[in-house]
Amino acid sequence: MSWNPTPHQSITFYPFADGAALHRQGSYRLLVLNATAATLWCMIDGTRDVSQLARAYGRRFDLEPSAAQKDVEVMLLDFARRGCCTAMPRAKPPGPRSRGANRCCSRSPFVWPAAGSG
Repeated sequence: MSWNPTPHQSITFYPFADGAALHRQGSYRLLVLNATAATLWCMIDGTRDVSQLARAYGRRFDLEPSAAQKDVEVMLLDFARRGCCTAMPRAKPPGPRSRGANRCCSRSPFVWPAAGSG
């Protein structure tokens, strides 16, 4: 997952003893975070991609890399779904394939000089 999540500017972070709460300006809702989610939230700054965040998160909580990666991906996607951070960019749909793009070189639009003519 190649993505550098960035907190939305309208989000305010309220830390407390066992976690934190996120509030989006203009709403009447709080998103309450446990301590691990609050720690990840504090790591999100727009400069680190998901893999870098997972490594830092894994070191902080002494997790296996695969477990840290999975935890971070799940939390980031949830943050994005709730509008707290930038969403993961969508994959670009494949463009139109040109006809004959994978065919033999004999159909090349270039004309090569014949051997010995030159």
